[in-house]
Amino acid sequence: MFLSGPRCYSTEIDQDPNTEEKDNLTTELIQLAFNSQPKNSNKSPHETVEEFFLINDSTTVTTELPVFINPSETALNVDEPITGHIDLIQIRYDDIYILDYKPNLNYPEKHASQLQLYQKAIQERTSTPEDKIHTAVFNKHSYY
Repeated sequence: MFLSGPRCYSTEIDQDPNTEEKDNLTTELIQLAFNSQPKNSNKSPHETVEEFFLINDSTTVTTELPVFINPSETALNVDEPITGHIDLIQIRYDDIYILDYKPNLNYPEKHASQLQLYQKAIQERTSTPEDKIHTAVFNKHSYY
């Protein structure tokens, strides 16, 4: 299922993206993650960020979580499940935070559909109310 078919990052949905930049320590932690890497590290920026958060941030519970939305769970015209992998999942005060790391984050609104689909997938699998699931896209400079 995860090797073919529509992907969350390339599926567009009609919505009003909330791309308000927020103050968050995440950007500072990313700087710390990169500064703590050995110069000869072969890790990708994604691997560096995900590993750092998983080891050093007590709210991060998993990385690269595979998710899917069945065609019957969405109003989108798809015949196969929509799949994706969530970079970071955090649990804070009984709320779920879905974080997507984009090293070259120039247009955060371009990722709004992907985040909405991730939110829908988590909501469907966990029966968590929508208002308890939050999404953000970020890099070392910004958090939206």
